[in-house]
This record gives sequence, structure tokens and C-alpha cells, in this order.
Amino acid sequence: MVEISSRKNTSKDMRDLVATCYQCGKCSDSCPLGELIPNFSPRYIASDFLWNEKITHKTWWCLTCDRCSVHCPNDITFSDFILNCRINSHEMARQKGFKEAHFGYFTALSRLMANENVHPNKWDVIPKNLEFSKPGESDILFFMGCIPLISLESHARQIGVNLNRTIESSLRLLNKMGIKPMILNDEKCCGHDSLWQGDVETFEKLSVQNIKAISDSGAETVITTCAECYRTMKLDYERYHGKLDFKIISFAEFLNEKIKSGELEFKYEYPRVVTYHDPCRMGRQLGVYEAPREVIRAIPGVKLVEMKHNRRNAQCCGVSAWNNCNVYTKYLRTNRLIEAEQIIDLNDFITTCPKCEMHLTCLEKEYENKGQHKFNMNIIDLADFVAKAMYLVY
Repeated sequence: MVEISSRKNTSKDMRDLVATCYQCGKCSDSCPLGELIPNFSPRYIASDFLWNEKITHKTWWCLTCDRCSVHCPNDITFSDFILNCRINSHEMARQKGFKEAHFGYFTALSRLMANENVHPNKWDVIPKNLEFSKPGESDILFFMGCIPLISLESHARQIGVNLNRTIESSLRLLNKMGIKPMILNDEKCCGHDSLWQGDVETFEKLSVQNIKAISDSGAETVITTCAECYRTMKLDYERYHGKLDFKIISFAEFLNEKIKSGELEFKYEYPRVVTYHDPCRMGRQLGVYEAPREVIRAIPGVKLVEMKHNRRNAQCCGVSAWNNCNVYTKYLRTNRLIEAEQIIDLNDFITTCPKCEMHLTCLEKEYENKGQHKFNMNIIDLADFVAKAMYLVY
């Protein structure tokens, strides 16, 4: 991955990110939006900039899923280029075609949390019968991210998505292993959405506060269940602030380590047919493909069946950083659910990204409410699935 520059990027800096593109067209074949939007392709966007130094509205339509990047013969990470374009044109975002889903609710929350005098009360969402440590009392920190705040949003409630259950399931699993993870009461949003909307100023404020709070707590390992938090803290924090003095690990990788060491065991069969959806941030951008699958396969009675598009070719859910929930992204989600539906006797559609879970569930409910189609599958986070398999939650 290429280094991300600051808001002071020059055209030359950004040109370097895509300078080796020789218009072979492989990105056009792999881009999820390429077959839906006329003349939309990573190479067209790159060409506009290389020849005219022009940042177009297409910059804001891009899913930043990096499906094009994994097929690029010159190893161009196209999402880095798009990110820099957005940072440079942040002030013109609304005019350039950026339309945030959920009426700006999450952007407003991130900007509020960027204020050092705002202190979210994260401990309030933790069920009373779960055990956790306060700063300085453990070397393992559980980073909740914005999951509790997503669950408060009106549309999330309307479609029946309660992501707080992922927090509960994760903590129950950690407690089952004898771990009382540290939780920061005033942790802030990781800054993922602000960064990918081009608002690097808000991102930097959030990241600085989180890094300081985690470092001051004495945590050696930070666990997160969110693919976007994981990518942001593991890659982007170090890009902007240098090497961190703590380790970042996804909950899927943490569970996999504990299963292999014998610290987490499954005593009962859990007969289910499941599939796994690779989030773009965790899969293509961090290369974490096998850990969640190994966790799933370790559960007695579970049969994991892959969708046609999986791992580096997995389909994007279409809504990164709450950008552009529209007819095109709904089409992508529809195709993804249809792809999963073709698996015989499928029970569960598992993922490790709250946005994927929320937006795929939203589409599922939309079809059902309109009486058009019923997708007979349960869309669920990996932590919830594992906790259910151990009969820790119901």
C-alpha cells in the first residue's frame, strides 16, 4: 500500500499514485460499478486526472473496495488515490456528488466526538452481568467503536438491527476465556468515515485522542470486532502518526488464536449451514481471509459453504463510510444476497463488518416489507454466531 499524503497534496504527489496505469482495462472488468454506470471505471477516473488533473464526481461514487487493485498488474492501490482525491476536494464534496446515507447522522457524531471536551459514556451500554476492566487494570483492551451509536440511529431500529448484541457476544466470549478486557469509557470514533469522506482534520483529531487514551491506559493489545476500525487503527493510524506502542488485532484473529491454543473450546454441536462475506476493509485491504473461516470451521456441526465470489473477489456491500446508498449500491447488495441464497439449506450469512450487516439487513427487510421477496437467511456478525454456537447468547 502506498503512503497517504496530507491535505497539502500536490497534483504531482497524487499523479504518482496512478502514474504506472497503462490502461489495460483489468480494473474495468472487476469494478462492481463498472457494469452499472456508463463510462465508470477506475482507469477512466485515473485518466481524467493524469491528462487533465481533474477530480470528477466519480471520485465520490467509487466504493473504495479495492476489487480493482487486487487485479492490477502494476499493483496500484486505487483506494489510496481516491482517498487523496477526496481529501483534496473535501470542501467541494457536496457539489462533487457525495451524498451521505442516514442524513448526516454519523458525520455529525464524528465531528462532535472530535471535540476533546465531549466524553461518550461507553460503559452504559454494557450489560450488568458482564465483567470488564477499567483503564490500567488489564493489558487487553476491547475497542467498541461506534457500534453503540449505530444502534441508536432511527433507521437501524426500524429494520431491527441491534449491533449492541455484538458487544455483548464479544464480552461473553472473552469472559468465558477468563478475560476481563479493559474498556475506555470515553473512547472516540476511530475516524474511518471522516477520513474516507475527505475530512482528514476530523480524522486526525479523533485518532490523536484515541491513541493517547489507549497508550495512557497501558494496553498492549487492542481487539476490535469492526472491520473498518481494524483497518483504520492498523493502517491509517500508523500512516499519520507513526508506529503505535500497542498491537491491533481483529476479534476473528483473536478467537482463532485462542481456539488453536485450546483456550476456547466448543463442547456442543451447532448444526448450521453458513456462508462468510469478506468485508473489503478486512479482506482485500488487510488480507485477513482465513482467520474467520477457521473459526467457523472449528465449530462442531457447522458446514461452511463459499459463495461464488469470495476472498479477494468478494462483492462489496456498496456503502463504505456511509457514502451513496442508492439504486446502484442496492443492486450490488441484491446480487450478494441472491448469490448467498443459492446455497442449499443456508441458515446464516456471517460477516465481520457492522456496516455490511446493517445494509444487507436493510435490503433484506425492504424486499420483505414490500412483499417482493423473502431471503431466508440470518445476517449475523461472527462474534454473535460464535457466542450462539456456545449457547452464551440466544
